[in-house]
Amino acid sequence: MSAAQYFYSDIKSTELTVDPRELCARLKAENGFKNNILERCRKRLFKEMTCAYSAVRTDVVYTGENKLDLGFGEIESGDLCRVLSGVKEAFIFAVTLGHGADLLINRLAVMSPAEHFITDALASAYAEAAADFAENALKSGLLCTPRFSPGYGDLPLSVQAGVLSSVRADRTLGITLSAAMLMSPKKSITAIMGIKA
Repeated sequence: MSAAQYFYSDIKSTELTVDPRELCARLKAENGFKNNILERCRKRLFKEMTCAYSAVRTDVVYTGENKLDLGFGEIESGDLCRVLSGVKEAFIFAVTLGHGADLLINRLAVMSPAEHFITDALASAYAEAAADFAENALKSGLLCTPRFSPGYGDLPLSVQAGVLSSVRADRTLGITLSAAMLMSPKKSITAIMGIKA
């Protein structure tokens, strides 16, 4: 196997673009929904977010039918094997909005149910936007597969520990994993993306 390449970058909140339809879906509101509370929540969230991503470029070794190794042990997943079909390398990456976003959401749960709901929806949408940002930064002219995350299809959440370890997420992003495979900070996303060319 070739030597792994590691990547890390902070992400400015102003560099993130949220899909307005996705945000409205998370808010259970009609497309185009806007109001003063939403904008107030967005500004407050921006002050607390510390977005960043960490990634590794690694070899993909196919070890059997519906089985592969990304450098942290054998994974059995027909869905992931289909997504990565034929690729020899992949990016593994993690993004987070940081602990400040979690603390804000937790405070609002006590102070204001409405602002808690809105801020939680905003943070989820911005976490997806951060994953999009990291994906585009890593591609940088490369042809890649769609990203695929633990917990989707038949890729088990138990893979999460290896994914986080491979990108050094505890040291670079402060992401930890509970016994139930839940990440902290909560507004974090991990993904695997194959490199075609």
